Amino acid sequence: MSMDSNESYTSSTRVRRHLSHVSKVLSHLSGAEQSVAAGAAASSIRGSMDIPLERPPTLANQLIREYSRVEPYNQNTSTNVNIITETNLSSKDVTESGKNISFVNKYHLNYVVFFLKNFKKPNSVALVISLTIALIPWLKALFVNTGSKHVHDAPDNLPPLSFIMDYFSYCAQPAVPLGLILIGSLLGRMEISSIPPGFWKSVLCNTVYRLGILPIIGVAWTTKLKNIGWLTDPMSFFVTCMEFALPSATVQIYLTAGCADPEDDDCTPMNCLGLYIIAEYVVLVVSMPIVVCYAVKNVMEL
Repeated sequence: MSMDSNESYTSSTRVRRHLSHVSKVLSHLSGAEQSVAAGAAASSIRGSMDIPLERPPTLANQLIREYSRVEPYNQNTSTNVNIITETNLSSKDVTESGKNISFVNKYHLNYVVFFLKNFKKPNSVALVISLTIALIPWLKALFVNTGSKHVHDAPDNLPPLSFIMDYFSYCAQPAVPLGLILIGSLLGRMEISSIPPGFWKSVLCNTVYRLGILPIIGVAWTTKLKNIGWLTDPMSFFVTCMEFALPSATVQIYLTAGCADPEDDDCTPMNCLGLYIIAEYVVLVVSMPIVVCYAVKNVMEL
């Protein structure tokens, strides 16, 4: 236990003893005497000890302390943890990959080991397994009806492992609500007063580019891919256009927290990011319907 914790525990014990003694004394006094004695006891407690009152950490403070790599916070996290969480990666993680393997050190293959370690991420594991199943017709037929390969159905007249598809489809449904909760938790404690002067110019430029210029580039790119025959499915036209028209990913919250100082009570970087996200979602209400209508009518030709 640290010295601060010992002092806090001693102060709390002292307060409890004072209050216990005061309650016993007050129980034997009349109404007027109780008022006088209570005032004197309160003055005695305030004078005998000084309890510092600290503001409880906000959500942003807790997030920064969890992911920040500003010394002395989170300096000894392993490369595997950084890769799996996709946060706080640096050139140091590349050089330390495979450093205990003599062959890797001899031929400077640390970057190869770092690349292979990226396959430990949940999304990488899911991608490898999914591609393996999708490219092997007999495995694919266990999950969905392909028509090309026949596998005996389960008693419910569905593929034997179709329940796995239903399970993961159910698990994927909370992805969007969880993302909105994450954004709301950031915006809910944002303080506009701590935004640096002139930062609105950066917010304006980034928002115009992200939701104004980038969708135009995406529509032009998708149309070009359609004309040369690289994209033929109408749904792929729509999805490609939407990828260019969406706001920034919420992973920026963790990336910003990784570079922020936990001792900064104002959490200025997080406030700036929150203002940026607010501006994007306000403009998204207007820009998204425009992109959707144009993509459906002119790109998908429906």
